[in-house]
Amino acid sequence: MFLLWRQWLGMISFFLIASLLLARPSFAEEAPLPFMGAVNEPHSSPGSHETIQPGLKPTAEKQAHVMMHDVHYYQKYGKHSEAWDVYAVGGLNAFELGNNATGLVLLRTAYEKGCRDPLVLLRLALYFELKDDFKNAEKLIDIARKDFASVYSLHPEKNEVMVHAARILYEQEKYTEALPLFEIALKQNPHNVDAMLMSGQILREQKQYAQAKLRFERALGQTPNTADNTDLRYALLRELLVTSYSLQDYPSTLNAAKQILDINPNDELAKQYQSKIERDEKSKRDNDVLYDLVK
Repeated sequence: MFLLWRQWLGMISFFLIASLLLARPSFAEEAPLPFMGAVNEPHSSPGSHETIQPGLKPTAEKQAHVMMHDVHYYQKYGKHSEAWDVYAVGGLNAFELGNNATGLVLLRTAYEKGCRDPLVLLRLALYFELKDDFKNAEKLIDIARKDFASVYSLHPEKNEVMVHAARILYEQEKYTEALPLFEIALKQNPHNVDAMLMSGQILREQKQYAQAKLRFERALGQTPNTADNTDLRYALLRELLVTSYSLQDYPSTLNAAKQILDINPNDELAKQYQSKIERDEKSKRDNDVLYDLVK
């Protein structure tokens, strides 16, 4: 029965797409939607060579997992209207099946017809984020996050929406706007490692080193040392390395450097900070000897 239902939805999505494409000009020719602007160029994070790229956009595998029941949640709890229901259901179903182009057309049509359902807006926002169109992603997620938890209180992604919203701001270098949203996200879920990492990066950039160090240490403590977590632990350790050195906490710096080099023996940043500490300690010893001679 379930397979027949999915096939039925797939057929409806196909015929909807066909009718939409025949009835309207291509995206390149038509006037943009009210929320759409030019697609941004690929983003690169600013700052010194010590700034770590977060790389925390939701993976296709993770998104596929959380989207598995979007249609069910929308049908049971969503904001419905005969004007857009068929497009919203078809679009959510298409995204669940990995047909992103079809999902985009259908959810976009639902939006044009007045749909402001937070789940529909969330899926559109994350699609635009993955395409580096952060301006549109921000506009959509800003609407979605305001009532997602109240409309979809049982949705498994309820406590992730604020992290998505904060991350989209972060990717646009809107750090002062992103940090309060990360704080809200961590109150909703104190164990969210992604939120700890990115908020810690912002705190470090703001020179709030002690708070940043605590975030990175907490995140590391909640990230098991397994092969699946190697990249995340590597990013956290590099952040902890820089932050600990800024606090002149040399034991923590050297410990982080050792763990980094265990993962990547060629890591230049870890080697650089090991050398810095050796020079600092040698300078301190020389100064102590000179002080004793003068005294």
